[in-house]
Amino acid sequence: MVIYLAQTSISFDQIIAALGPRSGIDLVWDIMLYLIFFLAFISMLRGSDKQVLPTILMAIVAGSAVIAKLNILNPKASGNVGSEGVLLLIINASMFFLPLIVVGIADKKSKARPTAIIGAVIGAVYFFGFWFVVMRG
Repeated sequence: MVIYLAQTSISFDQIIAALGPRSGIDLVWDIMLYLIFFLAFISMLRGSDKQVLPTILMAIVAGSAVIAKLNILNPKASGNVGSEGVLLLIINASMFFLPLIVVGIADKKSKARPTAIIGAVIGAVYFFGFWFVVMRG
């Protein structure tokens, strides 16, 4: 299966390879992204059926983790630091502040709150660490 986007062919095998762990310092970022994704997924499953907005927000967090892991918006990889860098910053920031919003709007007895809190902490470490080490340098 081959997907054609703007005269570039991307195979399914390349996407699977991009989702796999890398080596070196990139492995640390990958582990954080895996944790953010799984905590967002667990928060979605543990959320209340009566509250849809926290589930949608955590789905956005999980999608943001996948987009960040695919490394398609990395300005260092493409050589363009313009709009791609801003989009990557917004995606990384969403993995930090959306779980905090979920914690704030979820019911006090919601089972999704603890995993969202842990996800927000890991998201904050990822956001500030990735900005300081990769994007800023």
